[in-house]
Amino acid sequence: LERGGSDAYLCVSNTLHRVAETFTQGRSIPFLHIVDATGAAIRARGLQRVALLGTKPVMATDYLQRRYAEHYGIETLVPDAQGQDDVDRIIFDELCRGRFLPESKARYLAIVDELASRGAEGVILGCTEIPLLIQQPDRPALPFFDTVELHVEAAVAFALG
Repeated sequence: LERGGSDAYLCVSNTLHRVAETFTQGRSIPFLHIVDATGAAIRARGLQRVALLGTKPVMATDYLQRRYAEHYGIETLVPDAQGQDDVDRIIFDELCRGRFLPESKARYLAIVDELASRGAEGVILGCTEIPLLIQQPDRPALPFFDTVELHVEAAVAFALG
């Protein structure tokens, strides 16, 4: 992309950001990090503690959580081990296959409710497929942050600006 004349680049996968430090090293063009777009939106809402849903690597490792904390002062809460397994399984076994089951939506919302009871002030929808199952109207009082939407908006703003 750099040799082809791109002004910037991005990776819209939260999961693949775990190797962002490797694929951004030595590049002269800016890398638009998915956490930066999402973190800015969360801070703009004045929130400090949010839930993080995504694939198992997103929830079980700290590569995104660390960046939210270090760059934006945002604490991220993740589901317990069973919740992480359920979120991950639903992503890969159902959502990636175009299956949107009411019981899976109910499970996601139960996980969201549990994280809210632990102090989450909002929810990061940290996987492309999650907004296909749950959306802001499902929990109107709890702000949802769709990382793909926010990342694309940031990329367009960068390109136009």
